[in-house]
Amino acid sequence: MPGFFMGWFDTFKRRVVDEPLPSGLHWVRIFYGQHAAGSGTTEVMLDNKPWETMQAVMAALPWPAKDGYYSTRLFLIIEDASPPCDP
Repeated sequence: MPGFFMGWFDTFKRRVVDEPLPSGLHWVRIFYGQHAAGSGTTEVMLDNKPWETMQAVMAALPWPAKDGYYSTRLFLIIEDASPPCDP
């Protein structure tokens, strides 16, 4: 979609690689909503708990200011990509 701000997802992908997550599956929920130009709310959850470090990263992004309400939401699963051990 032309003009749609995808910088948040690129930033998320780069930062999640550096996060010290335990091995296994993890559920992630990212939400950004803006009620009026410049007045936004950011929430990032990891395994249904606030993910404070990533939330601070997402909140600091230059989200576009628009007239009226808009939001973006992402649900995803992160799985440890460690290669299997050789027998």
